[in-house]
Amino acid sequence: MKILYILKKDLDATGQQLLDRHKATQQVTVVRLNEKSASEILDLIESHDKLIMW
Repeated sequence: MKILYILKKDLDATGQQLLDRHKATQQVTVVRLNEKSASEILDLIESHDKLIMW
């Protein structure tokens, strides 16, 4: 499963634990919301199975 994390701010301890657990067993991509254009983010969303925004 491909998981996309879109971060609006830095992860807290809980968010980092979730990310680490997902990275251990899944294919994970992490992007910051302000570093990508809307079209780039839409492309990433369409190419992943699950989206998590933090």
